[in-house]
Amino acid sequence: MTRNIRFCNFAGVYIWFSVLTSIFADDRGRVVRILGKMMNIDENMREKEALRLRAETDSMTGLYNKMATEELVTHALRKYKGSVCALLIVDMDNLKRINDTLGHTQGDRAIVRFADALQRTFRSTDIVGRIGGDEFMVFLINVQSSHQLILILDAIVKKWDSLYTGEKDDYPVHGSIGAVMTNGSENFHELYRRADTALYKAKRSGKGGYALYAPETEEKE
Repeated sequence: MTRNIRFCNFAGVYIWFSVLTSIFADDRGRVVRILGKMMNIDENMREKEALRLRAETDSMTGLYNKMATEELVTHALRKYKGSVCALLIVDMDNLKRINDTLGHTQGDRAIVRFADALQRTFRSTDIVGRIGGDEFMVFLINVQSSHQLILILDAIVKKWDSLYTGEKDDYPVHGSIGAVMTNGSENFHELYRRADTALYKAKRSGKGGYALYAPETEEKE
C-alpha cells in the first residue's frame, strides 16, 4: 500500500514523503517481514498546494474567492449541523464614490484595507471570502448566542472608525452588515437570502451599521 505522510526533520520542518510498503507472510499467514520504500515528494506536494490556493483565493485581497467561499460554507453547514453558526454578508459603503472621487487605485486600496480588517477580526476557523467587487461573506462557526454575535458585529463596526483611504488617509472606509444565525437546517442559498434581507435593512437604516435577520421583519416588507 502507498501513503503520503509528512515527517518532521531535525530542523523542525515537515517534509512530504510517499511511503510504499509491502507485507510478506509465511505459509501460516504470519507476517515475517515488511519492506518499505520512501520517496521525497515535498516539492510536488507544495506545488499542488500552491495551485489549489491560487484557484481558491481572490488575487486582490488574499481571501477566499466566491466559488471557494460558497463551497466551504455549504460544507460547514453540513459539518456543523446542530451547532449555532452565523452567516454575514458585508457590503462596502460608497465604493463607487471613492472610485469617482479619488480614483480606482484608491478604491482598490480601500478594498484591500477593508478585507484585511475583516480577516483580522475573525478566528482562523471562520470562513472569510470576497464574493463580489465590494461584497464579502463571513461564516462564523459555533456562535454561543445572539449576544456574542452582536459583540462581534460591534467589534467590526468599531474597526471601521479607524479605516481610511486616500493619499492622505483622510477618506473614511466602512460598510454595512446583514447577519443571520442558523443551526444548519437551511441550505446555503436560503441562508444567503436571509442575510441579504438583513443587509438591505441595515443599508436602509443608515450605512456603517448592521442588522440581524428576523422573520417578522421580512413579513412586513
